[in-house]
This record gives sequence, C-alpha cells and structure tokens, in this order.
Amino acid sequence: DHFDRKNKFALLRSNNIFWSIFAMDIPVIGLILAIIWSFGIGVKAQRRELARAYLLRGLVIFVAFLLALALYRWVFRLTLNDLPRVISQTYEYFWNLIAGWIGSSGKKV
Repeated sequence: DHFDRKNKFALLRSNNIFWSIFAMDIPVIGLILAIIWSFGIGVKAQRRELARAYLLRGLVIFVAFLLALALYRWVFRLTLNDLPRVISQTYEYFWNLIAGWIGSSGKKV
C-alpha cells in the first residue's frame, strides 16, 4: 500500500500534508518542527523532503528580504540623508522663480 503508516517511504495523504504545512506555519514552533522533521530519523521521507523544502523556501525569502532592504537603502540614501538641504534648495528655487515672474511683469507695486 502506498499510504502504509509503518512504511517510512510511504506517501503522505493530502490531509497529512495540509496539517504538516499548517504546523510549520506557526511562528516558533513551526520552525522547530521543520528542523526536527528535516533532520529527523524515523520520519517519513516525504515529510522530511517537505520540511527541507519549507526551510529552503524560508531561507530564500529571508535573503530576498535582505536584498530588497539593501536596495531600498541604496536608492533612498541621498533623499533621506540630504532631505533638509533638498527642501531648502527647492523652496529657494521656487521663491526666486516666482519673484522673477513678479519682477518681470513690469508692474510697480
């Protein structure tokens, strides 16, 4: 039988896969379970591979998050560090532009 409970290489049923993923989604307990299942002896081979894939997926997501954070900090480093200077230069530019329009209109106030 493909779903024999005693056979280590038997397939997991869909409800076993569902509950395994559900258990691994619990924040701290799930990480501990995934580590135990991925290195555990006596665990069904399919559950062991599922836990390894789950840990690998978590590692990929963590690395992608770190890369996105580094990219965000690199893109916005000038904006965040020089924000007061950029605001004052923009204010002066528009103030001089408006003053130039008023002065070039030829009207005396």
